[in-house]
Amino acid sequence: QTEFEVIETNAYLRRFMHETLAKEFADLIVESRPTAKPGLSKMFVLRLTDAQKTERAAKLRLEKEAEFARKVGFHKIFSALIDAKRPVVGHAVLYDLLFALSHFEGLLPESFVKFQELVRDLFPSLFCTQFLVKSEPFKFLPRAEDADPGSKRKHRFGSVALGAVFKVLTEEA
Repeated sequence: QTEFEVIETNAYLRRFMHETLAKEFADLIVESRPTAKPGLSKMFVLRLTDAQKTERAAKLRLEKEAEFARKVGFHKIFSALIDAKRPVVGHAVLYDLLFALSHFEGLLPESFVKFQELVRDLFPSLFCTQFLVKSEPFKFLPRAEDADPGSKRKHRFGSVALGAVFKVLTEEA
């Protein structure tokens, strides 16, 4: 038997088990595999021949190279967006922007002002649809012609979630 399931456990115990098994049984390979339960993984011990170890190492290397290529691929898309200097539209785009900048541009600026300068330099025309639907003239339904000028205006969107915004705007079109 080349594979044996040891235990399903949390990250803390898994790390302890990895370290202990690796120290006590250097000829075995210990690996974790995710489960459907969040935070839990199953630990397996593998007893492989030298040929199987070489084959496994080659397979793992190919998987890591594929993951790297996938990430590099998105970096190319991000760079193309910057180079195009075309309008960029996103919904609640700030979080996506923070993530992308921190992963593809380097450390985020220390101040909000410096962050704004960086974003304006990279994306001169950046639009956040979530921000727009919370602002005039989109936030409220148009006032009826016969409405009292002091009357309270009715909100256009019950939710600013992208699907809800799309539905309202599609119905109004």
